[in-house]
Amino acid sequence: AALAGLVLDDEAATYTGEWTASNFGNPIEGSSRHDANDGKGTKTARFELTVPKAGVYEVRLAYTAAANRATNVPITVEFAGGSKQVTVNQKLPPSLAGHFVTLGNFPFSTDRPAVVTISNTATDGFVSIDAVQLIEPASVAP
Repeated sequence: AALAGLVLDDEAATYTGEWTASNFGNPIEGSSRHDANDGKGTKTARFELTVPKAGVYEVRLAYTAAANRATNVPITVEFAGGSKQVTVNQKLPPSLAGHFVTLGNFPFSTDRPAVVTISNTATDGFVSIDAVQLIEPASVAP
């Protein structure tokens, strides 16, 4: 089934360091990636999305949960007017559409991309990435 909003799969991210492709679990588009639990502090995955209209969007991250995943994955969301770091426990199964967790609601403008960067700095297990999703303003509950 088609996913709502804007979705950028792991294939379209920009990577620093070597990330390992995986088909473990039920990833979107058949594969995801992980940091192989090494090179801590040297790996990032950057997702850039252009919003069709200015407004507040719900930002979501898709990953594949497992017992060996990190409990402290640092994620930075860059939005209109600033940035915020969010931490995700990837041992916990994603609660939205079987793939996603929410990172929060953030304001975005059409003249600056929405940027979500996942890092493996100081993480305590494997870091998994599958996709980033932005749910459009009309879809976000007030």
